[in-house]
Amino acid sequence: MRPAVSSIYVKGRIPSRRSAGYSPGMRFSGFICSISKFIRLLSGVVLMALPAHAAPPQARLVHCGEATCLRLSGHRPYTVGTVRIGGHELAVEGGRNWSATVRLTTAQTWPKSADGALILAMFDARNSLEAEENVALPPGALGRRVELAMLEVRAR
Repeated sequence: MRPAVSSIYVKGRIPSRRSAGYSPGMRFSGFICSISKFIRLLSGVVLMALPAHAAPPQARLVHCGEATCLRLSGHRPYTVGTVRIGGHELAVEGGRNWSATVRLTTAQTWPKSADGALILAMFDARNSLEAEENVALPPGALGRRVELAMLEVRAR
C-alpha cells in the first residue's frame, strides 16, 4: 500500500504575484499626458499672474455747469500713484478705474504731442516708475479744426 501524500508537488513555473505592468507604448503615452497637464496648469498660472492689458486712456467733452469740460478716464495698475499731464497733477476719482474732469480752458494750456494728443503720465509710487501714454482728444476739442471723413453717432 502507498503512503498518503500530504502535499501536491507541481512541476513547472509558479506565476509571480506581480502584474505584468504596462507596455512601453502605454507608459510613454501616460508620460506625455502628464506633461501636457503640467504645461496647461503652468500656463494658466502664468496668465493669471500677468496683468490684463488695459484700454488706453480716453478723453471726451462734457458739460460742467455753464462751461465745457474735458473728462479723462483710464485704468492704472495700482491705486497708489498719481496721474499727471504736463507736470500738473490731476485730482482723480476712483481707484484702478479712474476719471478726472478739468475745464477745457485749462486743458488748452497743456502741452500736446505732434499729433495733437495729450501726454498723460502715470506715476506708480510702489515702484517709483512713471509711464507715459497718449490720450486721443475729441475732434476740435483744443481749438484745432479737423476735417472728418466719417462721423459715427451712437445712442446711449
